[in-house]
Amino acid sequence: MEMHDPTPLRGAVVLETDVNGLGVIRSLAALRPKSPRIIGVDFCRSVGFKTRLCRMSFAPPPTDGDGRSLCNHLVQLAQAVGGPLALFPCGDRTVRLVCRYREQLAAYYRFLLDDPDRIESLIDKERFAQLAASVGTLTPATAVIPAAVGTAANCGLRFPLVAKPTNSPGDDPVKRAFKAKLFQSADEWDLFFSKWTAGGRVLVQEQVIGEDQDIYFYGGAWRAGRALCGFTGRKIRQHPRGFGSTVMAACERRDDVFEAAEQFLARIGFTGLCDVEFKRDARDGKLYLIEVNPRQGQWHRIGRACGIDLLQAAYLDLAGIRREWPSQPAGCSGYWSYQFQDVARLVDDWRNGKRGLGGWVRPYFSLPQDGVFNWRDPRPWASEFANLVRSRLRPGRSESPRPIDSPAVTT
Repeated sequence: MEMHDPTPLRGAVVLETDVNGLGVIRSLAALRPKSPRIIGVDFCRSVGFKTRLCRMSFAPPPTDGDGRSLCNHLVQLAQAVGGPLALFPCGDRTVRLVCRYREQLAAYYRFLLDDPDRIESLIDKERFAQLAASVGTLTPATAVIPAAVGTAANCGLRFPLVAKPTNSPGDDPVKRAFKAKLFQSADEWDLFFSKWTAGGRVLVQEQVIGEDQDIYFYGGAWRAGRALCGFTGRKIRQHPRGFGSTVMAACERRDDVFEAAEQFLARIGFTGLCDVEFKRDARDGKLYLIEVNPRQGQWHRIGRACGIDLLQAAYLDLAGIRREWPSQPAGCSGYWSYQFQDVARLVDDWRNGKRGLGGWVRPYFSLPQDGVFNWRDPRPWASEFANLVRSRLRPGRSESPRPIDSPAVTT
């Protein structure tokens, strides 16, 4: 671990300003008695592009081989500010980049991030399965097989199987095709891959049977195997149904989830922010560890409902300031939503005959925090709404974030 000198932090850099990064910016901006200087660094016009809570710096995208130009941009940015900055990478690729250039960046930045080998063991799904098994944590039965006809029938696992990209470094044809896909039988697998020519490998797991509401998460900030703070919650909905991203969640204390997550993190001596996901199998009630992201999740601000802010805890720790955080109270403390994607989930359910409007709208009676909308910072929501309207009026228009034309510009 890097040893930090007593020089006070001059602010924070948030690397990638999508919904996840926008939440980081808002957490740091709410730090009291005085919020730090915040600089958002991105290489596309993401949802956080319009926030008024930070200065934006446009950087070269990490697509030039090893991402060295983005590292150089971060170094130049810190030199211009003239002091150490806290650094928060908000996606797997930028976490990997910070790990790759850890020594160069450590001269200018402080970051709460584990050693590169353990980070890779958490991000790479094949290595993660091996790590979880080595510390005795219950995970779904797993195999890694070629993306080809006939391989699923001979992998030794029972259908139904969930197939995922391995998330290994470098270009992955499977990751370009799907994030997660359910196969009910070997015939269904062979039909899907009968015309597959891209190659690659797939991680397959026996499906943990259950609904979206059976998925639980733990969010924490850790240093050297000890928690600074943490809380648990539960998914209410995800989009797409079954294998998507969280669009509605509850901040809800679950002692068994808390214990399982903290036991795993303590056993591996974890340092950093984390998003730990479990699923309870409806058949036997057992809790299975699904994945661990060595960074905050996009729902991390839901912890504020019970008085815990992971990003503020991380920033204060990097600044050398110790603060006691409350224990999470029993029951449900509040909700978090991503309204745009939650509406998309409602539309999909409606089209598929699952027309439970009353159940869908019920969590909104509790006025959940939203991943984009905020009264103090409304421009990101307005910008995303405008983009959504334009995409509907022009069906051929791409909804993906637009790349920045001039990387050198700072606003």
